[in-house]
Amino acid sequence: MGEEKKEIEITLPSIETLKKSRIAKYLPGILLISIFFLSLWVRLTTFDEPYLLAADSFHWHRYVKWIISGNLPEHDYLWTFPEFPRKNFIYPLTVPLTAYTYLFIGKYFFNLEKWCFFFNALLASLCVFPVYFIGKTLKNWVAGSFAAFLFGLSPAFLARSMSGFFDTDALNMLLTATVVCLFIYAYMNVEEKKIWNKKVIVFSSLAGIALALFNLQWSGWWYVFYLLLSVFIVHLLYNLFLHRKIRKFFISHILLYLILFASFLAIVLPIRGFGYLVGIPKQPLSMIPGTEQYFWRTSTIFPNVWISISEEQRPSDLYRDVVLRIGIVPVILCIFGLFAMGYEFLKNIRKYSIPLFLLIFWLIATGYACFQAVRFTELLSLPISICAGIFMGYLYEWWTEENGRKRV
Repeated sequence: MGEEKKEIEITLPSIETLKKSRIAKYLPGILLISIFFLSLWVRLTTFDEPYLLAADSFHWHRYVKWIISGNLPEHDYLWTFPEFPRKNFIYPLTVPLTAYTYLFIGKYFFNLEKWCFFFNALLASLCVFPVYFIGKTLKNWVAGSFAAFLFGLSPAFLARSMSGFFDTDALNMLLTATVVCLFIYAYMNVEEKKIWNKKVIVFSSLAGIALALFNLQWSGWWYVFYLLLSVFIVHLLYNLFLHRKIRKFFISHILLYLILFASFLAIVLPIRGFGYLVGIPKQPLSMIPGTEQYFWRTSTIFPNVWISISEEQRPSDLYRDVVLRIGIVPVILCIFGLFAMGYEFLKNIRKYSIPLFLLIFWLIATGYACFQAVRFTELLSLPISICAGIFMGYLYEWWTEENGRKRV
């Protein structure tokens, strides 16, 4: 006679059980810190390389040396020659940030070149914190942890943020995630019955400051601004479609944007000037072939060198140039995450409309950028990682919703 098969009962802790336990207080923080150090460790594997890893790295390194020496030239004769009389000496926020952190901290530990190695990897690793809080706000800490892990170790982002790859990408992604994180905190705390909400005022002000810093960092900053604006417009139209009274909705939400834009202007206007602000609506046209702005971006007295730069090429193979750069697993989990959010949206329209609208528009915007240049796969990897993390958050909730009791 064969042995009787026995049913084994495995009990997993539910979210409510974890919330009541002591481990719940520390586990999310421990995981997040671990993800940060893992992300930093992976990036520092190239720290011992004898030279910076890309041509642009030497370009920005030269700018950092100028700032530290205190002898800033009026024009960059190497970069803009022979057009330098028409262009001022400009540089992204990465350059002065690296220079001044070196003067105050870095010089006690590294020489300047090695500080550029380390500081870039540090900025990239810090991205896991705002990404975690985005996932946590939209779903739960499990979603935030998976999103932070997937993005921190995304091949597309790693390729442009390893130690020694001293470029603008690390701070670009850190500011992108920070702006969206602060905006979500503000937007999720809007109350139609309480217009003057302290949390909304604080977080929308901080989001505006972060957006202003992003403006000083990268010329493509505007895509985040229009992403945030599109969430409000679609949310407003959706409320009109549901025949809701939108007066209070409009007033309470428009206040968030007014505060955000006011704090943005307080920093950008004195630096950029009014003429720059007038041109902001035209900036997205630089990504549309056939427009005057697109032609201006790629036209010069020199031949168009963009066509010879591999990272500026359009993807010729979607699977190889986009999916593999981001990672097959995050892409698959992202698709599942969108379906899960869509299912929850149909069950609870009001609660899940904001996350769904935000992530769909974010994926569309960065997906379009990918088809303009393969280097922008790192932009797409951020919302994909968040969607994937949200699916894992759903999966954990579904798995433990019946007090964690499962039969094997």
